[in-house]
Amino acid sequence: MVDTDGDGFAVVTYNAAASNDADGTITGYAWTIQNTGNTPLGTASTVTVIQAVGTYVVELTVTDSNGAQSVDVVTVTVAATTPSVPQGAALGVLELDQAWSGSFDSALMGASVALSISEPV
Repeated sequence: MVDTDGDGFAVVTYNAAASNDADGTITGYAWTIQNTGNTPLGTASTVTVIQAVGTYVVELTVTDSNGAQSVDVVTVTVAATTPSVPQGAALGVLELDQAWSGSFDSALMGASVALSISEPV
């Protein structure tokens, strides 16, 4: 999953609709996030939630008409969007009231930023 709009969250849908039971019918679903203190997500076969960027260990417990249960666990990662800047795009204006020469390198949200300013010849 990827946070496509860069707001730090993504819409995630968990779907157990294909679950089946050979000797009965499914009577219940329980979705929880294990690595956040067993936070409940819902009790329907399909659950849609908004999750922050991060990694989640999600557990599904399915109960059948005989009271038997089956558990499945999946790890889901919501990844941050890497910002992109079009080639040659102007990011801002720097005005100097005196001559300056130097360079600056930094990392901004996973993107490499380099700035070099020198006095005109």
